Amino acid sequence: MGLVARVRGHDPGHVVDALAGGPVAGARVRVAIPGAEAIYAMADDGGQFLVNNLKAGPYALIVQGRGYLESRVMAAGPEAGAANPRIALTRYAVIAGRVTDSEGYPEISTVVRTFAKGTTSSDWHSADERGEFRSGPLAPGVYYLAAKVDRGAGERVTYYPGVIDEASARPLTVVAGQVLRVELRTVPDGGVIVAGAITAPGGRPVAVCR
Repeated sequence: MGLVARVRGHDPGHVVDALAGGPVAGARVRVAIPGAEAIYAMADDGGQFLVNNLKAGPYALIVQGRGYLESRVMAAGPEAGAANPRIALTRYAVIAGRVTDSEGYPEISTVVRTFAKGTTSSDWHSADERGEFRSGPLAPGVYYLAAKVDRGAGERVTYYPGVIDEASARPLTVVAGQVLRVELRTVPDGGVIVAGAITAPGGRPVAVCR
């Protein structure tokens, strides 16, 4: 929150894209008034909305648009004499991909967690039978990815890109509107993943090596 808006009943408010500045058509506006029923409005094709017959505030404007993060703006009363606010919405990001075993086969019975450093959220959600997952909506920022697999002998957590130590996890950075696809390979029970390339002198790949 933090932004304070003033609303009166004759000037339209505007809902815009935070980066492009263009209108967000069809955005839904809810006016939450303490001790009273909420009032609803919808932005037109130009991103404009109008809320009439408001009494003195304070109250909150909760604005949602398709593909955008929700915005919550604290508002003051209509007698303040200022126009309805300009509300900027930020497109949400998504981290999606697949969880596979060390040989590239989909992991089943897998749950995935996307988290920011220092948070204690335990919001795990299931990957499908192909190991596919989709985490979002997310605010732009830096995240870490973990997968928890139950192979019948206990659960094991692997962090992206394929480590068992959270401190060694690689961060994933997403920007507004981005869908970032990744693959997380789980660590085999009792071991670690070792991957690389074998070359001959001069850098020529060796096809078969025992």
